[in-house]
Amino acid sequence: VSWSTSVKFSGKQGFDIVIKNSNVNGNFVVATASNTIWRSATAGDFLPIDTDQICCSTLAVKPEFPTWWCSGIRLDDLAVTRAAVIHSEDNATSWDLLSFIQDTGSNYMLARDSNANTGNVYLRAGIALAYGNGVLMAGGLTDDVASPVMLRSLDDGATWVNDVVGGFVKETAYYNFDNSSIWVATGSSGYKSVDSETVSLSYTFPTDTIKYSTNQGQTWFNAANDFTMLGYEVIYANNTWLATGMDGVSASSYDLKLKYSTDGSNWSNVTMFT
Repeated sequence: VSWSTSVKFSGKQGFDIVIKNSNVNGNFVVATASNTIWRSATAGDFLPIDTDQICCSTLAVKPEFPTWWCSGIRLDDLAVTRAAVIHSEDNATSWDLLSFIQDTGSNYMLARDSNANTGNVYLRAGIALAYGNGVLMAGGLTDDVASPVMLRSLDDGATWVNDVVGGFVKETAYYNFDNSSIWVATGSSGYKSVDSETVSLSYTFPTDTIKYSTNQGQTWFNAANDFTMLGYEVIYANNTWLATGMDGVSASSYDLKLKYSTDGSNWSNVTMFT
């Protein structure tokens, strides 16, 4: 495998990259960095595109359509920072605000940094986003009062419904819908990643960190042998999921772990080479 010269993006916050290979719409590489989306048809020459004042974190795409979404945070009409999603209908060439992410009770979703403008790349503007089988899902952070942690949209992100059962309680980190029958999500029902930046992240009890769904994200079940504290990214290939996360060892000690699963519901530790 050979690699060419890397591309340097301006900005360090809210980063994601997606490669789209489509027989209908062509091949594109799209990346986010701070308040800019970068687009390339060659994976070498990236051009910056305005994001309609949103700080983007996560990209999602509709296969075989020119439709893209990007989630993040944006000031609303009252100059309040809200979770939002922008979209493109021309293969990421131009973007505009689609909706602020809120449930039917007008409770807004929070980004993983609690909209605190932290410099942490994972937390900043962190809103999980994924599309599959006609459903767009967003995930964020609870304010321990009313802000939703997992929401679904059945109209391509125009509106959001809080019909999720069994979802995460504290934060949603990542969705993976690459297996159309079994969807997997990571996060935590007992801890918030942002606490490591603002207060103190202390391990006191095991909690659910990996969930799976077989009905397009409406109902979620706890996976077995997941991480005890926080789940992070999850990918899927060759009939296997691979997830990163963190196990609590003591009140102030944690272990980063890698786990895999062949069914989405039962997970095992990956043996790490030293």
